[in-house]
Amino acid sequence: MRYIERNRQGENNAVSTNLDIQSENPAWENGYKVSACLLSWKRPNNLSLIVNFLNNYSFIDEIIIWNNNPKANLNLQHEKTVRVINSKENLICYGRFLCAKEARNDVIYFQDDDAIIENIQEMYKYFMNNPSSITHGICGRHFSNRERYKYSDGSLALLGWGAFVAKTSILLLDDYIRENGIDHLLLREADKIFTLLQGKDHKTIEAKVRFLPGYADREIALYRENGHEQCKSLAIRRSLEALRKRKSVVFPVKWNVVITSCNYDKYLREAIESVLLSDADYVITLVNDASVDDTHDICKD
Repeated sequence: MRYIERNRQGENNAVSTNLDIQSENPAWENGYKVSACLLSWKRPNNLSLIVNFLNNYSFIDEIIIWNNNPKANLNLQHEKTVRVINSKENLICYGRFLCAKEARNDVIYFQDDDAIIENIQEMYKYFMNNPSSITHGICGRHFSNRERYKYSDGSLALLGWGAFVAKTSILLLDDYIRENGIDHLLLREADKIFTLLQGKDHKTIEAKVRFLPGYADREIALYRENGHEQCKSLAIRRSLEALRKRKSVVFPVKWNVVITSCNYDKYLREAIESVLLSDADYVITLVNDASVDDTHDICKD
């Protein structure tokens, strides 16, 4: 976002922030055994059901659970290797990628703790036919609207309802973090940033989902949180910008949105936030045209 404050003498003062990320797509290393990486938050009782179900698949020879809840004690004993990694704090979605780094296999299966996915075998088959991109499952309105999240530079993949990825692809997220650090948006929206940064059209399967207790609870489910839509859109915007700059194209951006204000402070915040809900590669330029109201403070905020 750029903020231009125009004083009464007509002089401009511009402040801009640029994001510059360049990285190569990771190479694929052959592998057929799968490490299942499960994300746990406040549904610990569901983990036994999910682990029991995953035990039915011979290609899954390791199950790792990233426990984002320091207060939850997960004790799971199974014939397959089950490891629990207890995080000192809630790292939200980013925890699944730290979990994947601990895996011993080249193929990772991601899943949240709110459902059992009954067509994992189908996803696995599609992934092994094209392991250079993600194969993921979605259901309901998400599957009906799947074309909505395809962009010219790549597509989104939802990881929580089952997804197969190559472990080497996680290097892209590491490159991103070296450039930008870790903030709350990354922790919360790591899935979207990771999948878009690959710059690929991922394979989408209609997931056969059996929801488990707590899957839609307001105190747990991310999509029920206030501000969810804006966080999602900002993560997509940031990722699309990163893809553009990976091609060494700093400007022009796809969209330039110019908002001018001369003593219209009571409408300005709503106008800005309406743009922040857009899933696009854009820059907002705010022009304060010699206002004497609170326009300056709103722009800075």
